[in-house]
Amino acid sequence: MGWSVNHQKMHNSDLKSFFFGVVGRLLYLANHFEEKCSFVLKVAKLEEHIKENGSLPVSDELVKLLKDKMLGGTITDMGQIPSFTKNDIDTLEEARKARNFIAHEGAAIGY
Repeated sequence: MGWSVNHQKMHNSDLKSFFFGVVGRLLYLANHFEEKCSFVLKVAKLEEHIKENGSLPVSDELVKLLKDKMLGGTITDMGQIPSFTKNDIDTLEEARKARNFIAHEGAAIGY
C-alpha cells in the first residue's frame, strides 16, 4: 500500500491495512445506501402514479419517473411523498452527510 500514499516506506502498515479495509467496507455500505434510497423513491413514485392514474405510465413518463438523481435530490423528492415523515427525511439527510464524509473524506490520512 505504500505506493498509494507516497514513495516512502509505510509506517504502521498493519494498522493502515486494517484502516483501509474498514474504509472499504464503509464505502460499500455507503454506496448501497444511495442505491436503496433511489430504489425506494422509484417504487414510491410508481405507486403514486398507479394510484392517481390506475395504470403504469407509458414509456416517456416511466423514464421520467425512474430517472436517477444525486442522493440529495433523491432525499428531497422522498420528502414530497406522504408516506415519508419529516423525521424519516431528517434521518436520511443525516445519513447522506455521513455517506458523503465516508465517500469524500473518510480515507484521507494525510501525506
